[in-house]
Amino acid sequence: MAGEGYYYYLLKAAGVDSSIVQGQFASNLELIRCLSTGSISIPLLPATGSGNMLCFKNRPTSTGSVTITANGSDTIDGMASFTLARAGDSCTIADVAVGEWEITSQ
Repeated sequence: MAGEGYYYYLLKAAGVDSSIVQGQFASNLELIRCLSTGSISIPLLPATGSGNMLCFKNRPTSTGSVTITANGSDTIDGMASFTLARAGDSCTIADVAVGEWEITSQ
């Protein structure tokens, strides 16, 4: 993986503590690693149909949940949000269409 990706920098700019979120980027896949000791919410960018993929991992040492929230009226598999409830949970989502993120694995 070649450095930290754009989405990670947006999270940092939004004030998400870099000690609980780490990012790496390769091609059109970005890995967001969550190291939280409490529950956190991560807002998605608007879905545009770019085909880009985001992989979220609630690290095994985490003690809180990670909630991924869609932007505005966008959805994640028809839902407004998706939660990685336990340490070690992960999912990959794809930007498949305007307003639509799809869970491709979990």
